[in-house]
Amino acid sequence: MPKYHGVTADGWRWRVADEWRAAFESGAFSRFEDLLRAGRPIKDLKIKRTVEVRVDGREFLVKIYKRRGALQSLRAALFGSRAARELQALLGVLDRGISTLPFVAVGDRKAESCVIIEKASDRVRLDILLATSRRRRKLIEEYGRWARRVHDAGVAQYDFNPTNVLARRADDPDLRLIDFEKVTVGRPPSEADRLRSLAKIDRMIPASRADRLRFLKAYFGGDSSARLRDRAERVVRLAREQRALDARRRRDGCVRENRHYARFKFGRVWGWYRRDAMGEAAIADVAEGRGAWRRVEVARAIEAWRAANGSMVEAPPAAVVVSPGSSRGHLVYGPVAP
Repeated sequence: MPKYHGVTADGWRWRVADEWRAAFESGAFSRFEDLLRAGRPIKDLKIKRTVEVRVDGREFLVKIYKRRGALQSLRAALFGSRAARELQALLGVLDRGISTLPFVAVGDRKAESCVIIEKASDRVRLDILLATSRRRRKLIEEYGRWARRVHDAGVAQYDFNPTNVLARRADDPDLRLIDFEKVTVGRPPSEADRLRSLAKIDRMIPASRADRLRFLKAYFGGDSSARLRDRAERVVRLAREQRALDARRRRDGCVRENRHYARFKFGRVWGWYRRDAMGEAAIADVAEGRGAWRRVEVARAIEAWRAANGSMVEAPPAAVVVSPGSSRGHLVYGPVAP
């Protein structure tokens, strides 16, 4: 279990893991604001922003929670900041015997709080490994057994799915739970809560129906065939409902600034784009019709954009470009391979 020590530096009150204490007392992290200014912004949302920083050739992610308004300040004073609550959840998870990547430090100051995590160069997100590994069967079975251990340990995560799990490799996954914003540690989840959690996992596994059933077999262990079939049918039904909810959220969310979508204006044209599909550097090319992007002209651009993002059948477009003074525009896909 890592130990965390109190350190004050550069206007922040830190709780720092043992091995990083010197770096905050007199090393690179003692000049934290300079590190942030030199870092690479990853995202900047209403409640938090993420910056990538480099220290001595190592990469770190800094997640900074913005404290907005008197109510949030009062909540932080009474219950601790978001970052402090994340650290508490992480320590609770480790105490239950579930592996994760310990934080480098958490920090607080009057206006905000932050979490610092070192990027794991030897690990990859589990959903990516599941989509690319040739040894998917063994990996899925290990994932199912591990997910059961997490739940039995009394650990519950709101988005307990492969995007919040890191793996080493398919034949030796050494799975680690990450992202503690919405983690609770207490009693093991009820049957209903487990099935809802498994439904969220089911919709995220990039594999065949047989592979998803293999995951449930590994999770439920010695269930009889009839019992397993009943539980699997309930998970499939809940997963279908969750996918429909995801689709509605995407239809609504694709025309709002959030961690997935952003609005742009370039000259007289404007539109929306998916942050994971293109960066700001590509906006000029997309807006002016340059580059290898595939474009589909549509009469009601925003309606078409919302429908495409809510579709559960095909990959959504990267952006929508709306013509000046008109509802017409283009859905932009790609870029097209040469």
